[in-house]
This record gives sequence, C-alpha cells and structure tokens, in this order.
Amino acid sequence: MLARIACFTIGILLLQQLPQLPAAAWLLLLPILLFLAIRWQHLRWLWWMALGMAWCGLHGWWILQQGIDPSIEGQDLLVTGEVISLPEPRERGIRFLFRAD
Repeated sequence: MLARIACFTIGILLLQQLPQLPAAAWLLLLPILLFLAIRWQHLRWLWWMALGMAWCGLHGWWILQQGIDPSIEGQDLLVTGEVISLPEPRERGIRFLFRAD
C-alpha cells in the first residue's frame, strides 16, 4: 500500500515539473498501462505513477476551464488589493502573492 501511494505521489510530482499541461490525448495511454500492469505484475508501479499524473493533469485542466469570462477577455481591468509576499524573480517575469479586495 505504501509503495502505491509513493508511486502515485511520484506521478504527481513528475507532472508538476512539466512547463505546461500535456494534451488530453495522453490519457489514452492509461488503458494500455493498465493492461501491462495486469499482465506483468512487476509493472504495477508504472500504473500508479500514470494514475497520479492523470489525476493531477485532470485537476489542472478543470482549474483552467474556470478561466476568465469571455465577455471581458482582451479588456484592461483594474484590480485593487495588496501584495502579501516578497517578489521572486522568475524566468518569465516576477512572482508574488496578491490578495485582491
């Protein structure tokens, strides 16, 4: 049981390292991996890793579907609030936590 949890977690961590979410077509590999895991018991860890990656990817896609309302897309918006963390320079900009009013 502990090995399954570890493999599931490793799958999540692997997906988190990708620069963007993979295409949904990658989910089509899950039935193939399930077949391999059933056929060859020593490949079960691969199934649990893929399941962790799929769970994390589906959660990411679900979050992205809750994006901005299309009616205000492309418009300038004024957001007020406060910066609640120190800015961290990143490869493509600066990251900080912001609490909107």
